[in-house]
Amino acid sequence: MNKDISMGDIIVKIESQISASVDEEEAVLHTKAGVYYSLNSVGRYIWHYIETPKSVGEIVDHVISAYDVDMETCIASVKGLLVSLSEYDLITIRKA
Repeated sequence: MNKDISMGDIIVKIESQISASVDEEEAVLHTKAGVYYSLNSVGRYIWHYIETPKSVGEIVDHVISAYDVDMETCIASVKGLLVSLSEYDLITIRKA
């Protein structure tokens, strides 16, 4: 996976996954691979937001509107999460 994600790239959840809220976290199961992935509260917030495809820029704007975080930190954190989700094959990144 190319870790160079641009703000215009579109993030799409894979179809072969299910997720459930557990306290303030989200447990995501890749149904074909049989692997669980746990998301913290911010990751959970993002996971629910990308129920429909969203650009990285839209995701960053959404997180900034809800959390007290500066733009640079937010971009780095969101991109880091998306790379991780992509490595676990839970999302597809469509290049802009």
